[in-house]
Amino acid sequence: MPSTVAHGVTVAAPTRPQSPPKRKKVNRDAATVRKMAARNKLKNQEIDAAISKWYDDSEALANSLAEQYGNKPQHYMNQMFSSADKWMHARKPSAWNAWLSALATQANEDTDPGDTSRLLDLQSEYRDSYDKLTLEQKN
Repeated sequence: MPSTVAHGVTVAAPTRPQSPPKRKKVNRDAATVRKMAARNKLKNQEIDAAISKWYDDSEALANSLAEQYGNKPQHYMNQMFSSADKWMHARKPSAWNAWLSALATQANEDTDPGDTSRLLDLQSEYRDSYDKLTLEQKN
C-alpha cells in the first residue's frame, strides 16, 4: 500500500514581484518648472535664515550664561542641545538595585571606610529575604 508524506502547507507564490501602481507623469512646461524651483529655493533660503538666526540667538544666550555663571559657552550649548534628550530618556533604578543600595548603606553605616561589607557578600546573604518580599513591598 503506497503512503504519502506531507511536509506542511503548500504556499502559492506569485510568479512576478508585485510593484506599486505606476503614477501618471504630470506634464509641466519649462516655465512652470522654473517658477516652482525658484519658489522652493526662496522658501529654503528663508528656512535657512530662520535657523541661522535661532542658532545665533542660542550662541548669544550661551555666551551670556558663561559670563554670568563662569562656565565655558560650549558647556551651555551642550546643555541646551543634549540635556533634553537626557531628561526624556532618564533611567530609573530597579527595585533590586534600590533595595541592595539601601541594605549596603545600612550595613556600612557605622563602619570605617576600609572595613565596609562587600556588595557580593550582601547579595548572597540577603537574596532570600528579597525574594520573600511582595511586589508591593519591592515598589
